[in-house]
Amino acid sequence: MDVRKLVFDAGDRVTGSVDPEWTTPPCPPPTGVWPRTGRDENLDFDRLALEDSGAAVTAVTFRPSPYQAVLVVAAADIDAVEKMLRPQLPDQFCVVASRWTRGQLDDVRAHLMQHWQDWTLESVGEAIDEHGQARVEVELLRVTGDLAQWAATLPDDLLRLVPFLVPLTSG
Repeated sequence: MDVRKLVFDAGDRVTGSVDPEWTTPPCPPPTGVWPRTGRDENLDFDRLALEDSGAAVTAVTFRPSPYQAVLVVAAADIDAVEKMLRPQLPDQFCVVASRWTRGQLDDVRAHLMQHWQDWTLESVGEAIDEHGQARVEVELLRVTGDLAQWAATLPDDLLRLVPFLVPLTSG
């Protein structure tokens, strides 16, 4: 396998893209427009209960404007998230089906942690894209052949590798 081809042709799974701008929620507003709040106001909801329920994989606040805040939740159980958040944020949340389970994200992170030194990893964490979807994100020195082969077995957009050293390309 040509590692350079994988690194430069695999899209977000391996190479970087611009960090998301959490401005346009992936759902339409419930009444045609997201409600206005005070400038840069935070949303008031029970985050701990949401996390403990296991129904949500990710939750992030999108800001269509400085006067609007929308909680975007990628959920493993959409109905449970709806029941929990609708009373707390009647018109200020958006729930979408999560592409990944918490188990899938944790398994990828655990595998990476087992190979921390072998693959010269600098950091392993999670990032949330402009659709509210989580992915595992890794900063590392360079992509090795073993890492590239393993990454190629994962579904697209589950893993993003950000190498510090990349081969020079012609053209």
